[in-house]
Amino acid sequence: MNRVYAEVGASLQQVGGNCPDGWIVMRGERPSPEHVAHEDGSWVVPPTPVPQSVTMRQARLAMLGAGILDDVETAIVAMEGDEGRAARIDWEYALDVRREWPLINSLGSQLGLTEQQIDDLFIAAASIPQ
Repeated sequence: MNRVYAEVGASLQQVGGNCPDGWIVMRGERPSPEHVAHEDGSWVVPPTPVPQSVTMRQARLAMLGAGILDDVETAIVAMEGDEGRAARIDWEYALDVRREWPLINSLGSQLGLTEQQIDDLFIAAASIPQ
């Protein structure tokens, strides 16, 4: 049986031969192109990166799909003062939504969403064609 070698964090593998510099011995061949080498010799599917920006359309469709669009709109309408005015301007006129916006975390807190749930919404939104 030939040994399998790979570079940690990469999906490229070498079956047989000598171990290239900086590579490690793997427990077996790569199961799929999505898998990357882990430092313990196993193959893992890396987590989906959280997009830092999605279009407003993608964001709204993701919220609709998650069943929270009406709640978000109600929360934005209920915001008072300059913070509320700024939120409504963003909601109505922004072309994109950025993950680091304070409004995103504020709305998440108001709706009882965890950071992971917000990240998942951004991942879902990014999967919607622009």
